[in-house]
Amino acid sequence: MTDTSDTRLELVRFMEQQLIGPADGEEEVLPGRERPGSRYLMGILFPQDEVPEAPSTTMTGPSELQEDDDEDDFTSAEPAGQVAEGEQGDDPSLLAGKWEPSSAGVSLYFSGPTLEVAVWGGRYEHADVVGGRQWHRRPLATAEHPEVHLLQPPAEGTSVTTLPVLLEAASLHVLWRRLPGGWLVTVSLINSARRMQGERKVNPAQCLFQVGLRCRVPEGRILPYPSFRASTGDFEEEELQLLFRRRKTYGIGHGCSAGWVAGNEGVDEVFSTFLPRSEVRPMTQEVEGISPDVLNIRRVAFGGKRRTSILDSYAGMIDQYADWIRTLPDEHQDAPAALHGAVQRLLNRLELAVGRMRDGIALLRQDDQAWHAFVLANRAMLMQMRHADDDLGKNRRKLADAPQQMPVNYDDKKLDKYHWRPFQLAFMLLTVPSLTMEDDPHRTTVDLIWFPTGGGKTEAYLLAAAYVMILRRLRHGDAGAGTAVITRYTLRLLTAQQFRRATGLICALEVLRRNDPQLGSVSFTSGFWAGGDSTPNSFADAVDELEKVLEQAQVENPFVLDSCPWCGTEILPARRSRERSAYGVQATPAAFSMNCPNPACTFHEWLPVQVVDDGLYLDPPSFLLGTVDKFAMVAWREKAGLFYGSADRRAPDLIIQDELHLLAGPLGTTVGIYESALLQVIDMRGVTPKIIASTATIRQASEQVKALYNRSVHLFPPSGLESSNSFFAREDDNPAIPGRLYVGVMSPHQSMKTAFTQLGTVLLQGPAQVLSVTDPLTDSYSTLVTYFNSLRELGQGMKLAQDDIRSRLVSVYNRPRSTLYGEGQVEQLTSRVTGARLTEVLASLAEGPERPNHIAVLATTNMISVGVDISRLGLMMVNGQPKGTSEYIQATSRVGRKEQWPGTVVALYSPAKSRDRSHFESFTAYHTALYRHVEPTSITPFALPSRRRALHAALVILHRHGLSGRAAEPGAGLFDADSPEVQEICDRLLTWVEQVDPRELEQTRQQLGDLLAAWGRQQATAKSANRPLNYSSRAKNIVALLRFFNEPPSYALWPTLTSMRSVDESLKVVVKSR
Repeated sequence: MTDTSDTRLELVRFMEQQLIGPADGEEEVLPGRERPGSRYLMGILFPQDEVPEAPSTTMTGPSELQEDDDEDDFTSAEPAGQVAEGEQGDDPSLLAGKWEPSSAGVSLYFSGPTLEVAVWGGRYEHADVVGGRQWHRRPLATAEHPEVHLLQPPAEGTSVTTLPVLLEAASLHVLWRRLPGGWLVTVSLINSARRMQGERKVNPAQCLFQVGLRCRVPEGRILPYPSFRASTGDFEEEELQLLFRRRKTYGIGHGCSAGWVAGNEGVDEVFSTFLPRSEVRPMTQEVEGISPDVLNIRRVAFGGKRRTSILDSYAGMIDQYADWIRTLPDEHQDAPAALHGAVQRLLNRLELAVGRMRDGIALLRQDDQAWHAFVLANRAMLMQMRHADDDLGKNRRKLADAPQQMPVNYDDKKLDKYHWRPFQLAFMLLTVPSLTMEDDPHRTTVDLIWFPTGGGKTEAYLLAAAYVMILRRLRHGDAGAGTAVITRYTLRLLTAQQFRRATGLICALEVLRRNDPQLGSVSFTSGFWAGGDSTPNSFADAVDELEKVLEQAQVENPFVLDSCPWCGTEILPARRSRERSAYGVQATPAAFSMNCPNPACTFHEWLPVQVVDDGLYLDPPSFLLGTVDKFAMVAWREKAGLFYGSADRRAPDLIIQDELHLLAGPLGTTVGIYESALLQVIDMRGVTPKIIASTATIRQASEQVKALYNRSVHLFPPSGLESSNSFFAREDDNPAIPGRLYVGVMSPHQSMKTAFTQLGTVLLQGPAQVLSVTDPLTDSYSTLVTYFNSLRELGQGMKLAQDDIRSRLVSVYNRPRSTLYGEGQVEQLTSRVTGARLTEVLASLAEGPERPNHIAVLATTNMISVGVDISRLGLMMVNGQPKGTSEYIQATSRVGRKEQWPGTVVALYSPAKSRDRSHFESFTAYHTALYRHVEPTSITPFALPSRRRALHAALVILHRHGLSGRAAEPGAGLFDADSPEVQEICDRLLTWVEQVDPRELEQTRQQLGDLLAAWGRQQATAKSANRPLNYSSRAKNIVALLRFFNEPPSYALWPTLTSMRSVDESLKVVVKSR
């Protein structure tokens, strides 16, 4: 264990003392009028018989355990539903699943002549003391000195063993089931006390506290828990079974979680736990045997004349990869015969990757232009990395603190610290042929970067983007200007953060262009295309925003870019300045631009960025970054088509989709139908774009990519033959490198509101109590990130953090109020936080506890799941199991992103939700194979609801931007359903549907015919009224096709999306009685 691991275990021990007890020793006395049932959340077995109401699944449940002034502890709620009378007996599985459970146990599988079971627990008694009565703990047995029983399996196949334990306060119930290889047993500890029928109040003296049990096999073995997973014939399912075959489960909990201890010969014991924990090992990108020179970026960035030696070294890396692949069959002979087909499929994909990388090296050897573009792309990335360092663009700084000199020499040995991770370089070699040649067989393959969160996916596709932008200029001159790369993100926060990184690359490319005539006379630029909540959409809006900014005492930046990517100088001052030059923004009714206020910066005069829609349409950027939902506006905007090429500008060559897994459900379905038009517009303009995507978590990628893009997919790096090693990424088994620690909490007798309050209090108090001032985790754990599954729960959680938790810190831990965080230090990171405020929150998250703007509690939803890279964050509480494992992995990966600040994630489960309870009871098994449980996504772009919503928009996009001379508003009136051009776009759509979802072909054909007829009727209406037909118009004297969803049919023909995000909103459903 490392020091930080030891520290985290101290925190877990503190949690155990405070949440399970005893907090003050085996014979503790609770202070004052405090009762054990309200003091502790877990590890309690209640008396049998009553089946009270299930606790609330929300933060506002009425079934709180109310404290009163009686001697008795807490009051139960009314029963929520009926349980069959015969089921209220001694079945431990039923007793364990109650609101106030009477039993807890574990199931395990073993072979051997005996099973050793150890049990422990304690009771609290109400005793007289000076000044009143208090609750005293009496241990019946302890974990260190438990009560031990040696049990022999029965003679018959299925049997039950029952015996009294813990001074007859409890009974041990063992269900034996004979299997061919041994015994499958369920061992349960049951409280023997019983409540009288109708008795509502629980007497704490009848409860057992801090209970536990442990199972060992003195002579024999604990075997992997049998899996009854049926074979489905699903290739991906078979491959998952192969990859995770060595991740064994040894126990399942009932009313508690099951844990196990690994020994030299396997698992030594299985035990119950109410605070399960599991460490998810980090992945390392280091590959032994690869020379640092191979990965050195400066070496290739200025190594144009050393082509042979550089490419030979790359070939050596690929040879090493190929050698590793050849060893796999021998090292994985434990693969079951039923999975040999999966083994061969995985090996075939690995060999394909090797072949493609070797093709990439061969191309760079033969094609001088491609090699030159590759060298310059590496040089641009080297410059971008240098300017993203602490002393330059990484940290925002005041103008007075701005650097006074810019680097001029990038061919400096000091820059040898910048290097590629092996997978990043390998991915570039793999994709370079399909990025270079439109006739390459993999040009239409979607190359999906499949790599753990924080592994460097962004840099991998930025290198590819730089290569494409440079190659276009070398090949096509200024005709290669215009939009070369379109990168789309699903969340506004992610788009804004990645825009800042991409702009650093664009600045580097622009510096190179200014010094290299081969790169043309047109500047490289980046553009940000998102909704009006993020940036002004028009020049007029920008003028208004700037006027507000110039009047603000505390300046809020509405223009996305808060600091210069080249030197770090703030674009706008934090406070009002008398110097207009301190404001790096210029806005007029006809233009918008930004500059770095630092006179010493290369970009003092002008920054190659554009964030206003009008400016983007006027001069389409080389690198367009936008939210995926914004592309719904292509149907509405004439000039949005300019992003897809023009008469003098080539159409885009590269589309990048980040966080592909988020294109699921309604959003992914709608994106799919728009893509059927957008990608074909590019094709109609003579370019077949390459598509690169990235994700850390995905299932059924081939089906998702087919539904979205009508293309095949290749995951990189492809899996090896086990989940822990793909050569380019492997699980780090170095014990000195801590992983992310997951801890589970579930309180069956308290509402989620009470459990949240008590757990939140412990997590805010714990670091202060167990960490020293010099501990590296002190800063990291001073911000508690709280994750919620809905905005409603988040709002309630924030209120608890501002009120109840603060009060509890004072009442339970005697914290002076002067040491508490203020209400203003409870902040949220959600879709409600927009523009300048979002930038401020992200900046505050980077601040430690000594700073006045430090955030003590951050409440967030899935907005934190992607794009938030605040390295100091280390502690998170997840309030309820997220809807998907992918979301759980992505969200919890936001903490512990640096080795020196390992993360701890505490998951708070609701006992009233069967899914939450299942995750708690199988906590260790789930976290041991976390990626195994990622759910597949579902996308049905041509299902009837999707077609009704957006098929007409796809038709309009193809007509407006795919056909010549139709983009302007009156172009809608040029429609002719019988023309060859319109027939062509219809055939394109139908061919796409036939390839993506042939079941919907005939229905789509019929609906498309109806749309053509409706367009024709609207055209006839316009002609009879002697009015023009536009795509959209608010004018009463113009007939239009497109209207907003909230407008009546009299405005225009089709209600049309302006944002794909609007299909994925939460709705409140009210059920009314008849």
